[in-house]
Amino acid sequence: MYIGTQPYQGFRARHTYTATAGQTSFSGAGAENVTLTYSDEMYIDVYQNGVKLSPADYTATSGTTVVLAQGASVSDIVEVVKYDAFSVADTVSAKDGGTQFGLFGNESSDFLIQSSIQDKDIIFQGNDGGSGIEAARFDMSLAGMFLLGKTSSAAANKGVELHNTGSIVATVDGGTIMFLNRKTSDGSIIEFRKDNSAIGSIGTANSGDLYINNDDVSLMMAGGSDAVIPRGTAGALRDAVIDLGVSSNRFDNIFAANDTINTSDKNEKQDIEELTDAEKKVAIVCKGLMRKYRWKKAVTEKGDNARTHFGIIAQELEDAFKAEGLDASKYALFCSDTWWEANEKYTDADGKEQTRLMDYHSKEEAPEDATKITRLGVRYSELLAFIISAI
Repeated sequence: MYIGTQPYQGFRARHTYTATAGQTSFSGAGAENVTLTYSDEMYIDVYQNGVKLSPADYTATSGTTVVLAQGASVSDIVEVVKYDAFSVADTVSAKDGGTQFGLFGNESSDFLIQSSIQDKDIIFQGNDGGSGIEAARFDMSLAGMFLLGKTSSAAANKGVELHNTGSIVATVDGGTIMFLNRKTSDGSIIEFRKDNSAIGSIGTANSGDLYINNDDVSLMMAGGSDAVIPRGTAGALRDAVIDLGVSSNRFDNIFAANDTINTSDKNEKQDIEELTDAEKKVAIVCKGLMRKYRWKKAVTEKGDNARTHFGIIAQELEDAFKAEGLDASKYALFCSDTWWEANEKYTDADGKEQTRLMDYHSKEEAPEDATKITRLGVRYSELLAFIISAI
């Protein structure tokens, strides 16, 4: 049993200065490149050329400066040794249910908390009305994952996980997970990067509309207009440029209350002419090219329940133009799109190798083993207008 004054523990820091002729005041960063600070003159010792000075030989009251009573000689070495203390009380050994930490502080690293017991978590706990409440922990069984507001990484537990791989997982029960607030100006709120190169962003434009963009392709959610609008970089205007889907990657059904509106303004058209005799003959032939059919994909998925459709076969339409010496590709009612497909191996987020089908829109960018695919199509609004000309 210890009898006497409560023992103290602490650490020591040294500040070394090389004096100029007659110098009395010593402060700031010494040879150790650490700024001198102290809380009480009782916790410093001053040495001159290795000889410890008496408190009567210097003044230390400012907390940042030591002033010698007599000026030093040139090249004298003045050392200020600081002692910071803390008391240890109410400690209980880990084996008896206590919590142990190695606690270190020095002038070059701000603060270090280190578990002194192997494979034990570092837990931050506060006190709420007399009850201990865990606020956060470093889970050492998960390579130091930081858990805020939760005691395990179970997905159902509310709180935040910061993984040492860079991932962030947040779980909220019935509330908003994240608030992102950009003040004053429009622009990016979230920027997405691949290999540290920007590939897209989510932000605001027009003082409150939301946009999502990649390069110069953007969709803007215009609340005031009740519309989703194609736009460019950071919500810039782009008209009649952005497609919805591509030939190799199509949408299926489009559900809408009204039909589409196609621009037909005379002011935006040129070369306005009546149909030639050859074109009228093709239009007459097209009337007889209407067929009924079922999609192969639908039959594969639904069997006999696949429904019957009505339309025209693009290859037969092309042949009708050829029969009259016309090139179907020069007419917008006929469409032909070519691309290349190839399987690509990649590594997923779990480190597993996977395979996916990729498409390429030029032979130059496609791998050598890619398959060339051409798909023909028809614009029915123009085809029907063309047929009507022959009635």
